Amino acid sequence: MFTGIIEEIDIVESFQNSRLVLQASTYFEDVPIGGSVGVNGCCLTLVEKGPGKGHFDLIQETINRTTFISLKKGDRMNLERPLQIGGRLDGHYVQGHVDGLGVIEETGLSMKISVSHDLLPFIMEKGSIAVDGISLTVGKVIGNSFYIHLIPHTLEKTTIGKKSLRQIVNIETDIIAKYTKNACKYH
Repeated sequence: MFTGIIEEIDIVESFQNSRLVLQASTYFEDVPIGGSVGVNGCCLTLVEKGPGKGHFDLIQETINRTTFISLKKGDRMNLERPLQIGGRLDGHYVQGHVDGLGVIEETGLSMKISVSHDLLPFIMEKGSIAVDGISLTVGKVIGNSFYIHLIPHTLEKTTIGKKSLRQIVNIETDIIAKYTKNACKYH
């Protein structure tokens, strides 16, 4: 479980045969082998680490459902270690389970992202959403798109400030909305 508060941006060193290798200064030193790391909003398991590197094995389901399908050397990735019991919850509950992909339709301090129709029941004005693992608040929903309003700090400290028009992003909708919708179908 994560909060969506990005701690560091790291660079893809390689992505071959389902093995993702990220370059990092000291980020992985306190993450044990087998520990979880949020990488662009996906909960991944650290399987190997070395000086300045973290290695992750991705299953085909993860590759197919996320932006990882088009990863390349040099891509920048948002990283977050898991929430610690007793720690602050500054963002919102983020599982690291990507629900679908979004397409950036407008950039800047107000960013418009379009999503597939099946995600819309879980996206509401003033609700929480994770975009590439970043905890954000939905400004408004129009048709099959939603707006997020960004502050300069978020633009600077995450990868979202470097996104361009038509770029694909990972979307995780609010966990409470998903559980509520699932519970309602049984009543």
